[in-house]
Amino acid sequence: MTCVTADPSLNPLAQWDIARPENLNSGTIKGAEIAIQHFFTGTNFGAIFNYTFIGGDTEADPDAVRDETFELAGFGDSGNLTVFYEDDKFSARLANNFRAETYSGFDQYNPIWIEARHQLDASASYIINDKFTVFVEGLNLTDSEVRLYSRYDNMLFLAQNHGPVYKAGFRMKF
Repeated sequence: MTCVTADPSLNPLAQWDIARPENLNSGTIKGAEIAIQHFFTGTNFGAIFNYTFIGGDTEADPDAVRDETFELAGFGDSGNLTVFYEDDKFSARLANNFRAETYSGFDQYNPIWIEARHQLDASASYIINDKFTVFVEGLNLTDSEVRLYSRYDNMLFLAQNHGPVYKAGFRMKF
């Protein structure tokens, strides 16, 4: 953050400060994604697999002190494996979603990471007619926790268990 202050020697009536963000560091994030989708011959069943690899030159250091280092937060490998069924009226999916350990940023003093986790999600929908569709969804069916740790994996910072989320509803076209 930079701050520009008025110079009273130039104009004693000018009393102002302007604060604005400034990019101090730079880094490079590189990644690649693999995606495969396949319908099984002669059936309405299929599978989807994708995985994203992320890397860069701004790796977080667990021994870092806040102002000594520069990292880009929120980037980590992720992927999912989905099996599905689809026909003219009915659609169903079951997905195992994975998120690798991810650097999250700093608390007041320490770097924070989000632990790797898997989550199982499911959804199904049925087309009643060209205007109405009903659906059900279940998210985090395996009741996976979100855990954050500070510096090292034995230094628990936060554990959250949001539990599964279930939804049911309908869609209507006008």
